[in-house]
Amino acid sequence: RGEGATARRGGMLAQLSDLGRARVGNGIPIDPRPGDLGAVVQTVVSEAELRRGTTELEVDVSGDVTGTWDLTRVSRRAANLVTNALQHGDKSAPVAVRLDGTDPDAIVLSVANAGVIPDELLPQIFEPFRRGSTSSKGLGLGLYIVREIATVHGGSVSVTSTAKTGTRFEVRLPRHAPPQAAS
Repeated sequence: RGEGATARRGGMLAQLSDLGRARVGNGIPIDPRPGDLGAVVQTVVSEAELRRGTTELEVDVSGDVTGTWDLTRVSRRAANLVTNALQHGDKSAPVAVRLDGTDPDAIVLSVANAGVIPDELLPQIFEPFRRGSTSSKGLGLGLYIVREIATVHGGSVSVTSTAKTGTRFEVRLPRHAPPQAAS
């Protein structure tokens, strides 16, 4: 229990630091290096399973998932999405984590669960200090940071959520972070 609280505090401090960088100056700094997003996603999923004591995550990796990104930042982005999906999804259905590297120019990470985000929250879901519910732990910065990390890498993030299909976050990153994004 103490380790979880310490990890949450560390995560909150990192999010506040990223918020400050995103809002002032040139945005969140990144240090792009060659890497394998499949390994990053597998580590994020393994850590989430250990923390929650569950294996309610399904992982599918296809294509070439190597490129050049700030792997620490990308890992944080993936961890935010997986943690949110586990926390806010239907507990009776698994969370699906997909990494698609079949496009030669981009990698797509999607995280989906059987939960539904109310329509009125969708337009503001990536804004800072917005939380899905009052029972949410955290500052409401996770999805904002996800968007900022995608943007600084030259990518994008989107969300769809319906009662029929559940909720799906999709992050599209160019295979190589743009050189001007490096700091």
